[in-house]
Amino acid sequence: MNGGDDADPRTEPEHFTVPPSWVPFPTNVAMRLYEAKKIFYVMGKNVSGVSDMFRFRSAVTACDVFSLRSCLEVEPEWLNLLGEIQSKPVFPVRGS
Repeated sequence: MNGGDDADPRTEPEHFTVPPSWVPFPTNVAMRLYEAKKIFYVMGKNVSGVSDMFRFRSAVTACDVFSLRSCLEVEPEWLNLLGEIQSKPVFPVRGS
């Protein structure tokens, strides 16, 4: 997965219940099955005819940078991975 252009190889809710293979460092981050099923439900078209996933991907594609409430001291691997995957700068912003 590079540049955010590659399709996610996970196609079933069950695929999201284990850590993704494209994360290059050890992690236990994974969804519960009911959480993954909810994501798949949301990906379908809604009343407007445009899926929430399409809206999300459009916003990610159109943005120039990511600004997240986080810090490099807490999760440097994840912030760096986001920048690599999306090929965009990531600016962690500390909350007050």
